[in-house]
Amino acid sequence: MTFPWALFAVELGVCAWILLLLAAPAERTSSLWLVALAGVIVALGLLSWQRAESVSGIFQQVFAVDGFSGYFKGLFLLTAGVVIVMTREFSGPSARLQHAGAFYMLLFTALLGTLVLASTNDLLLLFLGVELLTFSLYIMTAYLKSDARSIEAGMKYLIMGSVSSGFLVYGLALLYGVTGSMTFAAIRDALATQPPTLAVQAGVLLVLAGLGFKIAAVPFHWWVPDVYEGAPTPVVAFLSVGSKMAGIVALTRVLYGAFLPLQPFWAPVLSVLSAVTMCYGNLAALPQTNIKRLLGYSSIGHAGYLLMAISTGSAGGIQAVAYYLLAYLFSNLAVFLVVVAASEGVGGEALDDYKGWRSGPASWRRPCSSGCCRWPACRRWRDSWESCSCCCAPSRASGCGSWQSARSTWRSRSTTTS
Repeated sequence: MTFPWALFAVELGVCAWILLLLAAPAERTSSLWLVALAGVIVALGLLSWQRAESVSGIFQQVFAVDGFSGYFKGLFLLTAGVVIVMTREFSGPSARLQHAGAFYMLLFTALLGTLVLASTNDLLLLFLGVELLTFSLYIMTAYLKSDARSIEAGMKYLIMGSVSSGFLVYGLALLYGVTGSMTFAAIRDALATQPPTLAVQAGVLLVLAGLGFKIAAVPFHWWVPDVYEGAPTPVVAFLSVGSKMAGIVALTRVLYGAFLPLQPFWAPVLSVLSAVTMCYGNLAALPQTNIKRLLGYSSIGHAGYLLMAISTGSAGGIQAVAYYLLAYLFSNLAVFLVVVAASEGVGGEALDDYKGWRSGPASWRRPCSSGCCRWPACRRWRDSWESCSCCCAPSRASGCGSWQSARSTWRSRSTTTS
């Protein structure tokens, strides 16, 4: 039996680039982002070759290559490419990003974790993919060693992530103990032939808790505001888009692949989590004064919308998730591109620092907004950005005035209460 190398072409290409980045000379920091970007392009080429040659199959019932995995691997690679472009401002002459080769190696390791999660068909591979992604993000979050906020964000992310990993591995152990198998298909067959026991239900809930941390669903979201505020902006962009997509993909794989017979149990749980997450994410964003914390709470709200689609347990729910994440990728990364490009110009991350941005140079914001708004699926981004600009600029429209009045009322009440 020959090894099916074609099934692992994209992952092997990323592994090869990790080794290349390890051997990259440290003195050529300013050009390493081009080397990293070339690696993403090579991986996209390998993915295109897989689709053109109709490469598909399941290796040992563990690793699946199909249309679902191919679609999301493309989104993960696009996310990594945009994040690498963002890091150019951090690895240039100012050299805020020390040891860029190691940073890009960590980014590609996290990317490898997302690719593994897109193809996972086994509980053990699911855990390995989650940890491969999360351990890389722990280090990347605290990468700015001279920034106390970055160190604090890394510590909080590490502590919360360790707890969520404990939930996840305990849930996987319970499911393995009851079903006697790790593969999704065998678990699905076992659950379909026996009534759900308390151990099975506890295992499902623990798996939902562990993956809920990755997608920042309430009540597993407490790490989001502080980590988003303290981590480097390109890392926050990858957390907001790449890590969240990976969590949603892993959740979809395990719920639809292994836990589908238990849909009457987990669908109501996801529905409640969805409603609470949507409400909390949007309401908690109202009093925020930092742009990155604001985007963090926005990310929490988006997790609620995605959980609403997953809770249907239908093919239409998967299609809705796939379409939503495509729009979410472009819209959210466009916002973070603006934050990175404007960080030097506005001199801070507070919303008040963005006042008057309309009257300033538009070279860094027009390409993002016009390119995103030309695509119909991302028109909602334009509306959100226009609302944001109304908040930050002097109020001229009655709608913006109402929003500013609401924020002022919220702040005054908070001050009075404290």
